[in-house]
Amino acid sequence: MRRFAVILLAAVLSSCGRPERRPPARPAYTPAKTLYNLKLAYNAPDCRTYETLFSPERFTSSAEEPPPGFPAKWGWREEMDATRALLDDAYHVVLEMETAPGLVGMPPAAATEFTTVPLDVRVRVWREPTYCFYARGEVTFGLARSDASGPWVIVEMVDGTGASYADVVANEQTFPCSWSAIKWYYLNRKRGEDARY
Repeated sequence: MRRFAVILLAAVLSSCGRPERRPPARPAYTPAKTLYNLKLAYNAPDCRTYETLFSPERFTSSAEEPPPGFPAKWGWREEMDATRALLDDAYHVVLEMETAPGLVGMPPAAATEFTTVPLDVRVRVWREPTYCFYARGEVTFGLARSDASGPWVIVEMVDGTGASYADVVANEQTFPCSWSAIKWYYLNRKRGEDARY
């Protein structure tokens, strides 16, 4: 029983809001690897790695279906605060996204800027065991690196997910919305402001 308690405590301490024991992911030298690390960090969850995948100076995000009150400027700080709140507070999180190089695309060897094709993304966030936010649609990522041999980081996200996607059906347990709306909900909860849905 004592051994089980130690294992459980270790698992709790590794979550986003507490000290993390896992080392951060190695730098990604292709856009596909950066997005693969993004998916791994989201599903782990691993906030420390998640933060390293974005440019603090340049990152911006926009949504095709923004929720009410969503700020016109969504930068690195908002992204990190919202994602940390989401990963800390959600019952369970699943991010599905194809990250194979053939789908993401490969920039020229000397390129320092790259924009992916729109990628099919599904995000499921269980607020509680029987209630799930569901976002699906296309997300486009802009990536950059400091020079031709540096690691790629995300500098832009265009969120095309939303309730209008064909296979998203609302019911008592599923609330269809955009990925941005899910982040906005959890950021408002963290701030103690009105969190709809």
